[in-house]
Amino acid sequence: MEVFIVKTVSCLTVLYLFYILFLRITKSLTFNRYYLLFSLFFAMLIPFMVIDSSFFLPIAIDRLFNVSREATGLPAVDGAMQESSSWQGIILIFYLAVSLLLLIRFLSNIWRIVVHINRSLVVEDIGASLVLVKEKILPYSFMKYIFVNRNDFEEGRIEDELLLHERVHCQQYHTIDVIIIELLKIVLWFNPLIWLFGRSIQLNHEYLADNGVISQCRLNDYQNTLINTVFRNNSIYLASHFKYSSVKKRLLMMEKKNSERKVLRIIVTIPLFLFLGLVFASAQDTKKEQVKQSETVVPPPPPAAEKKVIKGDDGKFYVITPDGKKVEADELNAPPPPPPPPPGSEAEMKKKKMEQVKQAELKQMEEQKKQAEMKAKQEQLERLEQANKEEEKAKKEKLKEGKMIPPPPPPPSEEGKQ
Repeated sequence: MEVFIVKTVSCLTVLYLFYILFLRITKSLTFNRYYLLFSLFFAMLIPFMVIDSSFFLPIAIDRLFNVSREATGLPAVDGAMQESSSWQGIILIFYLAVSLLLLIRFLSNIWRIVVHINRSLVVEDIGASLVLVKEKILPYSFMKYIFVNRNDFEEGRIEDELLLHERVHCQQYHTIDVIIIELLKIVLWFNPLIWLFGRSIQLNHEYLADNGVISQCRLNDYQNTLINTVFRNNSIYLASHFKYSSVKKRLLMMEKKNSERKVLRIIVTIPLFLFLGLVFASAQDTKKEQVKQSETVVPPPPPAAEKKVIKGDDGKFYVITPDGKKVEADELNAPPPPPPPPPGSEAEMKKKKMEQVKQAELKQMEEQKKQAEMKAKQEQLERLEQANKEEEKAKKEKLKEGKMIPPPPPPPSEEGKQ
């Protein structure tokens, strides 16, 4: 884990500095978007890559860690193994607590957006869907939805340039980039480079949206719209809106023109990634491993001891074993006895199968017997119920015909007579 964190932070630092110094000032907005995203995935995967160290660079980051441990006399193991278990538990609990809070914030904002979509009026628009909410908000977007205030939309107080700005966010799927960043923050919140990459990605989204607007509208009109708009914070942080933009930087980016050196700066990124891959990938010296394997030659078996043969008084030949015993030569050269039959012979397997069939038949017979008893009880209950119904029916018919005389009333008590 220690080597992974150092490699990831170092790789992200180099890539982010290259972006700040050479790419951020250019108008290669689409390339910058994919450069930032690829840099994140590249830094996460590079510690797990393995290359031959003798190919280019014999010294790698993980080797530096091993050398430092050897110089101090410590074994080359992870740093976490050297810490006490109590500190490990405290650090782990703190990490999980912060990650859990970030996860709850992420899910709660997703839930709030879904609630807005379900409870508000949705109007289909060109390339997106307008969600008319009651809250007083500025336009912002999430996936294919653009959230606007209903009264402002119906009264025409929302500028077309702002709606077009959010429509570009939806068409270019900027929300996916934001979700990737937020998920990485949940896992790697302790890495400050993740937060810096997130800010740069969101600002580049605004550049892309602005570029899409000025390709369809006049530049001066759109700049005046941005300046005259009062930006305020919005509580749903996952959405793409003006909260993440710096108006001054956006206005300067709109005025920039494509540079001829832009292509050269883009081409330089290819050797940059190759160099970082060679430096930060795990080094493995294949030549030394082959030498070690060749050195570990299996030693030859020891020579067999010479057999001493003597002739006994009975005329037979005997062999003297190393422990001094005298064994007849015919017994020593006799073939080994046949191996015992395997435990699963045909007779045993047949017997086992017969027992399994017999047990299955007994189980089936018991189930059939239970079913028959249940069926007989059910039929008996049905017959009793039918007989009770017929008896009640007969009584009702006799009462109707007057054949059945109702019982006489009870005699009056002695108190009633007096």
